[in-house]
Amino acid sequence: MHPRRLYAVEQEGRIRYFVNGRLRGTFLDIRSRVVSGGEQGLLGLAFHPNYARNRRFYVNYTDRRGDTNVVEYRSNGTRA
Repeated sequence: MHPRRLYAVEQEGRIRYFVNGRLRGTFLDIRSRVVSGGEQGLLGLAFHPNYARNRRFYVNYTDRRGDTNVVEYRSNGTRA
C-alpha cells in the first residue's frame, strides 16, 4: 500500500483510488459479478500483510445469486 493512497470501496462493485486527495483511477471493477443494495454488494477490502511484495488483497462481496464470497486478487500496484 502507498501511504498517500486512499481506497474507496463502492457497494456496487468498484474500488477507486485517490492519491493526495485526487481521484486517480479504478483499482478493481467487479460490478458484473456483484448484486448490491441494502446489505448486499462489495462489502470489504483487506490487504495482505506483505502486500508491498506479493500484491495480494482480498474482497468480500455478494454475488448475483446472493451468496457471499471472499476472493483473493493480485494487483500490479495500480490495478487488480
